[in-house]
Amino acid sequence: MFDLTSIHNLLRKMTKHFVMFFVAFIFIASSGFAQQTQELTRDEVQIDKFESLINSLENRFDQNKDAEDVLIDIRTDASELLIQVQDSLDQFRLDAASDKEKLTALGDAPSDGSEAQAITVERQALTESSALLSVYVGRMEKLATRLDDLVFDVGITRRDLFTRALFERVEIGGISAFEIHNMFREEMSKFWIKTKAWLAFVWEFKRSALFTSLGLSAITGLLIYFGGYRIFGRFILRRNQVEEGGIGAKLTSAFWSAAIPTLTAAAVGASTYFLLLDFGVLRIDFAALFARLIQSAVALVLVFTLARVILSPWDAKSRLINVTNRGAKWLFLLIGFLFAVRTISYVGVGIREILDLPLQNSVAQAFFETVAVAVVLIIVSRLEPIAPEGKLDSETGVSAPGWIRTTLLIAGVSLILISLVGYVALASFIASQIVVTGALLIVIYFGLLSAKSIMLEGAFAASPLGTKLAKTIQISEQSANRLGLLFGILIYLVVLGLGLSFILLQWGFASEEVMSGALALFTHLQIGGINISLLNIGIGLILFGIGYFATRHFQQWLDRNVLARGKVELGVRNSIRKVIGYFGIALAAMIAVSAAGFDLSNLALVAGALSLGIGFGLQTIVSNFVSGLILLAERPFKAGDWVETTSVQGIVKEISVRATEIETFSRKSVIVPNSELVNGAVGNWTHRNPIGRVEVMVGVAYDNSPQRIIDLLIEIANENPNILKTPEPSVEFADFGASSLDFVIRAFLADIGNGLTVRNELRIAIYERFKAENIEIPFPHREVFVRNVEGST
Repeated sequence: MFDLTSIHNLLRKMTKHFVMFFVAFIFIASSGFAQQTQELTRDEVQIDKFESLINSLENRFDQNKDAEDVLIDIRTDASELLIQVQDSLDQFRLDAASDKEKLTALGDAPSDGSEAQAITVERQALTESSALLSVYVGRMEKLATRLDDLVFDVGITRRDLFTRALFERVEIGGISAFEIHNMFREEMSKFWIKTKAWLAFVWEFKRSALFTSLGLSAITGLLIYFGGYRIFGRFILRRNQVEEGGIGAKLTSAFWSAAIPTLTAAAVGASTYFLLLDFGVLRIDFAALFARLIQSAVALVLVFTLARVILSPWDAKSRLINVTNRGAKWLFLLIGFLFAVRTISYVGVGIREILDLPLQNSVAQAFFETVAVAVVLIIVSRLEPIAPEGKLDSETGVSAPGWIRTTLLIAGVSLILISLVGYVALASFIASQIVVTGALLIVIYFGLLSAKSIMLEGAFAASPLGTKLAKTIQISEQSANRLGLLFGILIYLVVLGLGLSFILLQWGFASEEVMSGALALFTHLQIGGINISLLNIGIGLILFGIGYFATRHFQQWLDRNVLARGKVELGVRNSIRKVIGYFGIALAAMIAVSAAGFDLSNLALVAGALSLGIGFGLQTIVSNFVSGLILLAERPFKAGDWVETTSVQGIVKEISVRATEIETFSRKSVIVPNSELVNGAVGNWTHRNPIGRVEVMVGVAYDNSPQRIIDLLIEIANENPNILKTPEPSVEFADFGASSLDFVIRAFLADIGNGLTVRNELRIAIYERFKAENIEIPFPHREVFVRNVEGST
C-alpha cells in the first residue's frame, strides 16, 4: 500500500523548491538586466562627456585662430580625444554585435506564448540593449567625424598662419646701417643693465647657492665624462689603431668620440639649469634665455666634435670622407662659422623676448644671418675639396660634381636676392633649413653607413659586443652574423625614425604633433578594419628575443653546472636540454603573442585551421613531431648511440622533434624522420651499455690439429688488452671447408666502438703466430694446363 500522506508531502516540498528556484532565476535575470541597464546609463554619461569636451575644443579653436601655440594644444588634445572616442566606438560595436548574436541564438518568440518568463525577460533586455547600442554607435561615429574635421581644420589654419608669416614682405631700404647700429647698441645696453642688476643680486644674496649649483654641476659633468670614457673608451680607436680598424670600427669610434663630450655638456647644462632654478638663483625672465644658452652650447659641442671626427682636418688617417687636408680645414672652419652664426641668432631671439624689442631688430638679425649662410654656400661652391683616390693627405684636390657646385651657387645668390627684395622671413627659413636639415641629413647618412657596416659578414662577430656574446652564450659565427643583421635593421629604424622626427620639427611641426603622429603610427595603424600596434608587436619581438636567449643561456648553465657535474649520461642531458628548450621557446612565444596584443583565446580558430590542415596534408609532420616527443621521453636511443636501421647505420648526433640526425662511419649525415624510427625496427648497439661482441673467422689446412688451433686462438684472444676476461673469449670449430678447417673467435669488448680496431689486431696477431708456428692458412689454387694442339696426333 502507498502512503498517500507521504506522497502528498513530497509533492508539496518539490513544488516549493521549484517555485523558489524559478523565483531565484527570475531575480538573477532581473539583476543582470539591471546591471546591464546601469552600464548603458554610464556609457551615455561618457558620451555626453565626450560631446562636451569636443564642444569646448571647437570653441577654443574659433576664439584662437591666430595663436599658434593654442592651435598646437588644440590639435594635440583633439588627437588624444579621438583615440579615446575610437576605442569606445570599437567597444560599442563589439557589444552590439554580441547582443545580436545572443538574440539570434534565442531565436524568435513562440506565437503561442509558451516561452518561459526568464527567456522573455532576457530577449526584451537584449532587444533594448541592442537598440540603445545602435544609437550610441551612431552618436560616437558623429563625434569621431567632428574630431577628424577639427584636427584637419587646425592643420589648415596653422598652415595658413605659417604661409602668411613666411611670405610677409618688409621694406629693407627703410632700415639704414646707422639705425641698425643704434638699435644694436640700445639692445645690448638694456640687456646689460638687466643682467648687471641680476648678477648683483645673486652675488649679494645667493652667492653660496650659486657656487653650490656650479660645484654640483661640475661634479656631475666629471662623473659622466670620465665614466663614459672608462666604459665606452675601448670603442675609440687610438692613432696606432686607425689604419687597422675597418669602416665599422672608425664609425663607432667617431660616434663615441662625439657622444661622450656632448652628453657631458648636456648633463652639466641641465643640472646647472635645474639647480639654479631650485636654489632660486635663476630669475624667471632669464630662465628661457639661460635654457637657450645651454642648448646652443650643447649643439656647438656636438657639431664641432662631429666635424672634427668626420673631417679630421689634422689627421688624414682618421678621416671618414674623401677630402684633402686643405678641403677638410676649410670645411671645418665654414661649419664652425655657420653654427656660430646660428647660435648667435638663436640666443638673440631670447634676448629680444626679455627686452620686448620691435620688429626691426628681428628683421636685421634675420637678414645678416641669411647673408652669412649665403656667403658660406658660395665659398663652398668654389672649393676643390675632393681628394684623389687613396690620397687623403694631399693638399690639392678636384671640385665637386658640376650639379652640386651649381646648386650651392644658385642657393647662395638666391638667398641674398630674396632678402634684398624684402622676403627676409622666407630667406631666413630657407637658410635655416639648408644649415640644420643638411646637418641632420649628414648625421642620418653616417648612421645608415654604420648600420650597413655592422651588417657585413663577420663585422658583428669582430665587434666588442659580438665577442662578449660569443663568450657568454657561445653563439656560432653564423648566429653572430644574424644578430649583426638584426642590429643593423634596428639601427636603420632608429636612425630614420629620430632623423625624420628632427627634420619635421625643423620644418615647423610641433613636438606634440610629431609625438602624437608617431604614437598613432606605432599604436593605431589602421589597415582596412584591423587596428595594428607596431609598438606592441615590437615589444613582443623583443620579449621573444629575451626569452629565447634566456632559454639558451639556462640550457647551457644547467648542462655545464648541474647535469655534467652530476655525471648524468650524455643522452639524458640531451633530452633534458631539448625539453627545456622547447618549453622555454613556447613560453616566450606565448608571452610575445600576448604582449603584441593578440588575444590568445582567438588561437582556437588557428587550432581549428591546423586540425583541418592536419587532416589533409600535415599528417606526416605531426606524426614526426609526436614521434620526436616519444623518442625524447622513452629514450630507446640517445645522442652518441650506435644504431642500425633498415637503411642506415651510424652514430646518433641529435634528436629533434621532426627528425634525427645519424652520422655514418663515412662521416655522412643522414636525416631520418622520427616516425620511421618509432614504427620501424632499430638496432641499438649501445642501448644499455657499450659492451659488445666481435667475431673473427680464420681457416687452416687439414693437416693441423683442431684442438691445437683452438688453444692457440684462445691464447691470442687473451693476450689482447681490449678483450674482456669475463665473459671469456671462445673459439668455435665452425665447419669443414672446401680447402680448410674453419674456426670463429668470439670475444667481448668493453666498448663496441673499438670493434674495428680489435678485429684488425686479432687478425694481425693470428697471422704472425701462425707464421711462427708453421701453420698454413690455405687459399684456393688454380692450375692451368697448356696443350699443343698442332703437335698432338
